[in-house]
Amino acid sequence: MRWLTLGLFLFSCGDASPGLDAGPTPDASVLDAAPDDAGSDAFVNRVDWEPCPWISDAGSGVNFDGWCATVEMPLDWADPDGPTITIDLRRLDPVEEATADLWMLNGGPGGSAATYERLSLPLRFHRIRVLLMDARGAGRSTRLGCSAEALDSPNGSAIGEEEWADCIADLRTAWGDDLAHFDTTSAARDLIEVVRRTRQEGVRQVVLGASYGTYWVHRAVQLEPDAFDGVVLDSIVPPDDPDLSLIDQWHGEVMRDFLALCDEDDFCADRLGGDAVAATEAMLESVGEGHCAEIFEGVESEAQLLLRVAFGALISDGRARAAIPATVARVERCTPEDVAAVQHLLGVVFGLVTDDDEGPGLFSIVLAHHVTFSELWPDPPPSLEELQAIADAALGHKNLGVNFRLRYDDWPRYEPGPFHDQWATTEVPMLMLNGTLDPQTPIERARRVGAHFAGPHQTFVELPDVSHGVLSGSYTSSGERCGEELLIQFVSDPEAALDTSCVDEIALRDFRLRAAFAQYLFDSDDLWD
Repeated sequence: MRWLTLGLFLFSCGDASPGLDAGPTPDASVLDAAPDDAGSDAFVNRVDWEPCPWISDAGSGVNFDGWCATVEMPLDWADPDGPTITIDLRRLDPVEEATADLWMLNGGPGGSAATYERLSLPLRFHRIRVLLMDARGAGRSTRLGCSAEALDSPNGSAIGEEEWADCIADLRTAWGDDLAHFDTTSAARDLIEVVRRTRQEGVRQVVLGASYGTYWVHRAVQLEPDAFDGVVLDSIVPPDDPDLSLIDQWHGEVMRDFLALCDEDDFCADRLGGDAVAATEAMLESVGEGHCAEIFEGVESEAQLLLRVAFGALISDGRARAAIPATVARVERCTPEDVAAVQHLLGVVFGLVTDDDEGPGLFSIVLAHHVTFSELWPDPPPSLEELQAIADAALGHKNLGVNFRLRYDDWPRYEPGPFHDQWATTEVPMLMLNGTLDPQTPIERARRVGAHFAGPHQTFVELPDVSHGVLSGSYTSSGERCGEELLIQFVSDPEAALDTSCVDEIALRDFRLRAAFAQYLFDSDDLWD
């Protein structure tokens, strides 16, 4: 059972807790529709597109006709005639002629825009052409990795602690000083260039960045304030003080805020005695003393940490987080059925490695370290002891601070450059979205960005109770996504007044969940019993 070696190193949207939100299932109208110009030459530009399936992991299921391209970019933008790297692009045409292109960029750092393949399907009906781009170093673009991710390595595609020294050595050998070009500024120049190459007359260009992707898009606006016709920031990283070293502290704070909502809910309060924080603290303490050890057979010494990290993953998902108070109750009760249910939950959250391991996938944990250490952590960093104290105080966290700090001193960091810690000056229309219960990009920090970009057609929207990833997680009482509705409005006309009434319809305080979701999380029809 190698739970703690697996990747929860995410500062991105859509995959903070593996598999918990695979995106909407297409309805019949989506399946039957096809773009009017899917096979035509209407998309004229300086990129050579080839037909390809849109959904990467559809298997034998329903898929859609997309277009793929690979473009070369200078490894070093100061040496345009020197070595190159490749950038992967994907495109999904709308049902009717496009009036806007929407570029969708994921975060991480190290995440892939494949996260948006399913989420983007409804946009086809709003004359929006969707384009995906993987950053240099991640996804299907030239990816940073190392031999420790090989399937025949000791930990399979995961990188064990004992493998990191060799991984870093691999990077130095493969890239040398050129490793410094896998930075945010170079990725921003790539973005500006691919938008320039694909821009069409009369079709507005809007760029959406999520999580670290907001930092990436902001850098592009720093470089060229008028490069885009509109910018969308979903779950916002402030450019002047990202300080990702505090992410475990943020998770702990949001955990307590979320548990306070349990106390306001009659059903949840009755189950946890009206003080969910106290109940969680007591449960963790009892587990540390050996209570319900059956759940953690073989890893009893890590029991507390496993639960805290599981809670850290769940708190990032606006629906799955309902499993947190239910888990507290189940561990405390500790019947055989509870033991089986919590073991199942841990397997879901940590994505246990099996014999079916297919490799490291699209996410680059190496790029995550590289950009984080060079741009998103303070210099000098907190000590290991300080970060351990933060983790020990948090009821839920991702153990990012401690795990990353172990490698900070040996990492071949780069100088972040003159744009680091600076703000863009731009009048570009901007839609800024952040949830009030976001443990990865906390609302207090996002508000600073909203206050800075407060010009005409620049709108900051807070979404109550929403966690990380507004576009994917802002469900309303009707089952729609408020973030999606706001996005469509903005892309359709970035200078029009936004109708934000869907914000009042957000309904995420569900501590029971439907049977199908309970079955997925706990292998039980009831979340609590």
